[in-house]
Amino acid sequence: WQEMPSVPEAAFSALLPPERLARLHGRRGEKEVQVLAAYGLLHRGMAKFGGQGPLPPLHYGSCGKPAFPEGCPCFSLSHTEGMALCAFSEQPVGVDGERLRPVDTARAKRLNLPVGSAAFFEEWTARESRMKRRGGSAAACRRPVEPGEWVRTLPVAPGYAAALCSGAEAAVRLERMDLRTVLAPWMDLRAGEETEGERSGQPVAALNGFSG
Repeated sequence: WQEMPSVPEAAFSALLPPERLARLHGRRGEKEVQVLAAYGLLHRGMAKFGGQGPLPPLHYGSCGKPAFPEGCPCFSLSHTEGMALCAFSEQPVGVDGERLRPVDTARAKRLNLPVGSAAFFEEWTARESRMKRRGGSAAACRRPVEPGEWVRTLPVAPGYAAALCSGAEAAVRLERMDLRTVLAPWMDLRAGEETEGERSGQPVAALNGFSG
């Protein structure tokens, strides 16, 4: 997104798990909408693939990686200024996206990464996607690629770098949605209101061509 819409407060409560909502500390700026967009994609993807209404409770790993208690489908979330990503898979998966921006030369050298913005973030997102798949700490992304890991660059949008890591080479469907479309089912919520889908336990949105 290039312009951030005014999002009703009730949308945050409807979309975000209590643990994630608490971590926003009441702030509602660009960074908080990034989080909201990522979880909006998670809701809509689950409605598409699993016929879910409200999301089942999530649990968080020791490094904060969210997951469903049953472990399937596996998913990964990422967000940066103006963009959010959500990847689904039957196997552990990691996704990361970054807006391209100037890179500090000393930082690039310290991380043993290229200095140029596009090259730096292409390699950085590849590392981060591996770390997110593993569910480890940031130090894990400095370790070499492990046997069975497969990383693919994602052509998400001009001015951004993104990568996905899975356990084996596989076909990847990439679907782009604008922010207002992602959040549309929740944009009219007011405090104390529920959507018809939330009351009935059915999917909260018709997905209008959403495919992955």
